[in-house]
Amino acid sequence: GAEGLVREEGEPICRLADDPDRFAAYVVELLSTPTTAEVLARAARREVEEHWDMAVLTERLVGVYRGELE
Repeated sequence: GAEGLVREEGEPICRLADDPDRFAAYVVELLSTPTTAEVLARAARREVEEHWDMAVLTERLVGVYRGELE
């Protein structure tokens, strides 16, 4: 579910896991370090607002359409 979301290693997703045990370990790690969790949450929100917000996506799509019409 994270395909294409990571721009640089660790941002905004620091840990990915394909198996349940590893995923659970990462969740426990974040729950035990709330400061790290908050930093990641802020980075994730920034990522969504800058790259995945509906207004941003619409603007990008309009740009593609305009480029095709030129």
